[in-house]
Amino acid sequence: MRDRLGAPPVLVGRDGELGELLAGMDDAASGSGRLFLLAGDPGIGKSRLAGEAAAHARDRGFTVAWGRCWEADGAPAYWPWVQALRALVRGVGSDQLRAQLGAGAPFVGQIVAEVAEILPEVGPPPPMDAEAARFRLFDAVAAFLRNAGAGRPLMLVLDDLHAADAPSILLLRFAARELGDARVLVLGAYRGIELDRGHPLAVALAELSREPATRHVPLSGLEEAGVARLIQEITGVVPRDGVVAAVHRDTEGNPLFVGEVARLLAAEGRLERAGDPAGLALTIPEGIRAVIGRRVARLPEPCGRVLGLAAVFGREFWLPLLEQLSGLSAGELLDVLDDAIAAGMVAAMPGAPGRFRFSHALIRDTLYEAIPAGRRVRLHQQAGEALEAFYQQDLDPHLAELAHHFFEAAAGGEAGKAVGYAERAGRRALALLAYEEAARLFKMALAALSLARPPGEDQTRCRLLLALGDALTRMGEREAAREELRLAADIARRYRMVEELGQAALTYAGRFTFDHQRAAG
Repeated sequence: MRDRLGAPPVLVGRDGELGELLAGMDDAASGSGRLFLLAGDPGIGKSRLAGEAAAHARDRGFTVAWGRCWEADGAPAYWPWVQALRALVRGVGSDQLRAQLGAGAPFVGQIVAEVAEILPEVGPPPPMDAEAARFRLFDAVAAFLRNAGAGRPLMLVLDDLHAADAPSILLLRFAARELGDARVLVLGAYRGIELDRGHPLAVALAELSREPATRHVPLSGLEEAGVARLIQEITGVVPRDGVVAAVHRDTEGNPLFVGEVARLLAAEGRLERAGDPAGLALTIPEGIRAVIGRRVARLPEPCGRVLGLAAVFGREFWLPLLEQLSGLSAGELLDVLDDAIAAGMVAAMPGAPGRFRFSHALIRDTLYEAIPAGRRVRLHQQAGEALEAFYQQDLDPHLAELAHHFFEAAAGGEAGKAVGYAERAGRRALALLAYEEAARLFKMALAALSLARPPGEDQTRCRLLLALGDALTRMGEREAAREELRLAADIARRYRMVEELGQAALTYAGRFTFDHQRAAG
């Protein structure tokens, strides 16, 4: 048996699905763009299959760029697109980039700061109304993808789309319409069980399905033969038939669950000795979180403690910030994390020194949920303070993350900071044309304000309601905007806030009637 139980070196049980993706690569390379949507339960192997497909794409001469959605809140607007586009921008010389961006450079530069760094002559886009501005941004991104794929075909992987912000989903809908004759393959992965009826992706799926370029690839559990092979790949042990049947029955063939159970049984010395399927089933903990919890408990105590701290930051974490939260040096942290890496629970992120990622969101969630509620509040406060200290010279790209941590720490006395950062993050999202994200952040600020109760609370509430009304108006949600602006106008009248009252009227563009003279007194 292997001393260290890591991730399996080969993809197991996905030959048919991989074949579909490879055929789609052939189509994209010949100028028929494709959008593949991988759907399945947590742990079913979406990211693993996407990674295998990306490796094949590179071997076939594709440029491959990844964007991963942030599953713990706090990511900037368009985050998966920003990551993928940033890689494309950095991957070519300035002349080639200038040609690929064309007239869309100012618009792409709104969300990808590296454009201005590489092409300093690119200025901000001209002022225009909300709908036109967002159309030009989306059109510029789609044109950039088409141009980038013209020389070498392009594969864009957008992972964990169930956690994407609404503007990112809208951009995906727009881009899908432009793929028809492009040498571009977009691969999006998401968990179907995370989508309720109002989720932005659930709403988008019906429209995406109508696009000729779209292909759906649902993933289900492995058959028993796949389970047997996966157990052997992970543990180095050829499992008995009874063991395979019991593991398959209790995990329904979910590769993550199979792997966690196999590692646990192997670590406890029960995999080779297990001969009675009924007895084995009784010893497998009920629920994958219990399995993960027992695996974490087998790690050295310092490793389990550090992983719990890392989980506060989300699915991904960065060593310098974890240093501040843990009080350990970078060298000490690397020594501690070696055990988690060897156990297949954490992996270093290629091309990103000091950045690590939990191998699955369920591992991160299990660790996070094990933290007592009161300690969780304090850790979010400390995480926010670590971010403030580390990024003090350039907070703007991290405002949404700061808002998230201080909002989670609001019950412990950080509600005031949550209000401030959520408002600033909301105004930044407005500037990035991410109106849905701005509305979410202004609502967060209003919720935190109810806890903060600062001096001038009503005036601050008026300002936030105006901002929320503005965001909703730009989204086209005029009835919802009308209600928020009415509440702002009521406060403005009460406190004789003439400027704010006028702003409410102007924002609603004549659909609202205000008595300015009465407000002025």
